[in-house]
Amino acid sequence: MFSICKESHPATGVEHTVSCHFFNRVDKSLVVAGANIIRVFQLVPDIDPASKTKLPDINRSTKMKLECVSHFTLAGNIMSMQSVTLNHSERDALLLSFREAKVSIVQYDLDSHDLKTLSLHYFEEEEMKLGWCNPWQIPIVRVDPLNRCAVLLAYGRQVVVLPFRKGSLIEDPNNKDQVLASYTIPVRNIDAKLDNIIDYISLYCTND
Repeated sequence: MFSICKESHPATGVEHTVSCHFFNRVDKSLVVAGANIIRVFQLVPDIDPASKTKLPDINRSTKMKLECVSHFTLAGNIMSMQSVTLNHSERDALLLSFREAKVSIVQYDLDSHDLKTLSLHYFEEEEMKLGWCNPWQIPIVRVDPLNRCAVLLAYGRQVVVLPFRKGSLIEDPNNKDQVLASYTIPVRNIDAKLDNIIDYISLYCTND
């Protein structure tokens, strides 16, 4: 494949953005993604390096700027991106969807200063595709506002639910998996008239 298609320059466009606690629970970061590139930005004081202003002397009126502090290259193009706060986690994780219906949950690793994969899921069985030979639908992933689960829209007609663990580790110390077993709901089971969903969103204060 490298002899057929060689990427001369990394992608510079922005297709997905989320604001989350990427590095720690104190500072929020802006995470942007385009093609197979993830960039992480943070607000930093916009001061002249030649000036004698020290960081403790910077007040709230100081002009701030966005600075790219981390850069990651993935193996595939990102179709959708969301952030989630996992149980007893020191930082937020990213949910990334790829074609055709793959989901990866990654998190920043403080030791390697790289992305660490927490969980991988793929839903490419023939019964999931429902006859599609070359699916064109984007696998959209959304996260419940209360971080109870993530939902993947696969092939426009299948809703895949990924529940997240919310109990205490004391209750089940031998099971540290943050993501529980997934299950699938055909959209026709929700409403017979539903077909080829284009987009959707999770609502606050809902139990269904």
